[in-house]
Amino acid sequence: MSLPKTGMCLVCGTETRNRCSSCSKAGLDLFFCSPEHQKFVWPVHRYFCGPGKANSWIWPALSPNEVEAALEILHTSLGPYTDGRWNTKTLAEGLKAMSGGIEQPDAILKGYVEPVNEPDAIDSAIAYMTRHFHHALLHSFEPPSTKPSPDMSPLLTITDIANPLEISVDAGGWRTPFLHQVSVIAAGLHSRAPPPDYNDKLRQHVLPSLVKLLQATLLPEDSEKARDTLLRLIQFAEERLNLTL
Repeated sequence: MSLPKTGMCLVCGTETRNRCSSCSKAGLDLFFCSPEHQKFVWPVHRYFCGPGKANSWIWPALSPNEVEAALEILHTSLGPYTDGRWNTKTLAEGLKAMSGGIEQPDAILKGYVEPVNEPDAIDSAIAYMTRHFHHALLHSFEPPSTKPSPDMSPLLTITDIANPLEISVDAGGWRTPFLHQVSVIAAGLHSRAPPPDYNDKLRQHVLPSLVKLLQATLLPEDSEKARDTLLRLIQFAEERLNLTL
């Protein structure tokens, strides 16, 4: 496969020849104009970098610590709320529904702990759902914040972004480049020292790039889904980033 000579930096849009070498091996070109910009995104990108992770986007398997934490909240209710995606109040209900009601939730969690040699779509979905419920239980009663809590991992941060955009579990096709671009937003929310003029970079490059990607890939395929995702992106930008598209 011939690779393009140049591309736009994922963070700022500067034309560059520098790309992530590991992701290139996965057949995906992600460009960074400088080591500083690549280092800035790395806390998030490292989970989705290289063959088997980057293309298609795969949510990492749960770590032993994540499984232990999830088992403690397995039957904890979201209270008056239900999860918007699966319409369930507990992680146990969500996991059982995902398995068609066959497997016990604790067995599902213990069965998908890392290391998973080649995580598949089911592994990815279970990991995503578990992290989403973990985040929801920690933060569902709080107003939206422009910064994550100090104890939120980069994975929880990008999970928190992916869910309202509804681009989370099935992350193939157009969702893969979309989520890699979203990782810049997650890195900024998670970072204590984002690059100078970071909000300008979001406004001038990152968010417009997401819109262009939707227009080029999803709009011809599913115009209703494209419009819905665009509206969600606009709402997210306004509520979480204080930016107007």
